[in-house]
Amino acid sequence: MINIKNSVSVIIMLMTYCFGNAQTLNSYISTKLYTTHYGTLTGYNSKKQKLYFVTDKPTLNKETQLFVPAAFTSKIDFKIVDSAVCFGNPIFYKTDANLNAYCIIENAKPRIILSDELTDDLKKHIISSKSSLFKQCILIKNKELINFPFFKEDLKYWRALAIFNDHFEIIENNGKIKIKDFQLSLQEIGVLEAIYLDMGSWSEGGYLNSDNQKVRIGHEFGNTNHQTNWIVF
Repeated sequence: MINIKNSVSVIIMLMTYCFGNAQTLNSYISTKLYTTHYGTLTGYNSKKQKLYFVTDKPTLNKETQLFVPAAFTSKIDFKIVDSAVCFGNPIFYKTDANLNAYCIIENAKPRIILSDELTDDLKKHIISSKSSLFKQCILIKNKELINFPFFKEDLKYWRALAIFNDHFEIIENNGKIKIKDFQLSLQEIGVLEAIYLDMGSWSEGGYLNSDNQKVRIGHEFGNTNHQTNWIVF
């Protein structure tokens, strides 16, 4: 004879175990090593696939699994360079003609547009819908390389928000290379769109790994205390 009480208990335990594991699987960042003809890259991916732009420094937890700097910060008065919108709140600062693209974050999903594609109506929509945007330099558009205006011959660490056909990641190179080699690496691994993220002495970020440990990423941290904005998974 089947013991109904015990059977129900087992089912509840199984449901709790499965649901709990699903929560655990979705509460950390997975990393992937890419090997290309131009160098190796590390990708940081969240199963939740939700992205936000914030101006208060994040704290890593189950809700915030990764953060990295996004737009440039002025070295003069430590404000976000050019215009931005954070959850519908516009932020205005002097423009930088070298910045040629915007990352729009709507419904926690990013899309990248060229500067001249930001119409007044689109900006009004971003504000009214409580969405976000920040301005940066585009690296890849429609799978094609776009000219990068800074540090063209320098060997550096680079970082990008990269959009693939079915997901998006944060990607950075593991050894110093030129910006074009970084772009070519992104192109080689199938990136459709990519926008640069602030690095140099502003590079500090962090993520939660599968052991729920906080891992610091970046290479130079001299201006960490002056950073003004981040994107978070």
